[in-house]
Amino acid sequence: MAKHTKLKTLLEGYAWERSESTFGKPLATLAEIQAAYQAKQSKLQEADGSMTISDFNDIFENFYQALEDNAGYMQPETLQILKTAIQVLQKAQKEEADAHGVSVTSRKVYLDTKYV
Repeated sequence: MAKHTKLKTLLEGYAWERSESTFGKPLATLAEIQAAYQAKQSKLQEADGSMTISDFNDIFENFYQALEDNAGYMQPETLQILKTAIQVLQKAQKEEADAHGVSVTSRKVYLDTKYV
């Protein structure tokens, strides 16, 4: 003869899988879930938009300084490619700044005795 299990036992043990600490809490409503989702989305948007043009300028400055510090160890062909890349980068930086209505000053980058 098959053993009969009460429905209540099945539901308590497997269907909900709720811990004893949350057993007394009601399930979240649709409004609560939507509010939590919106809060998470706004935090993500804040994190994505948190960099300012000043932050980008600091990044560029550190990059240019590192290039200058290491230029003496680079081959002439590498330096020429870097000079071209810096010109393109500075043009893109200016276009991006113009698109956002801010101003940036192009920094001279000294690689060897010549500068970009």
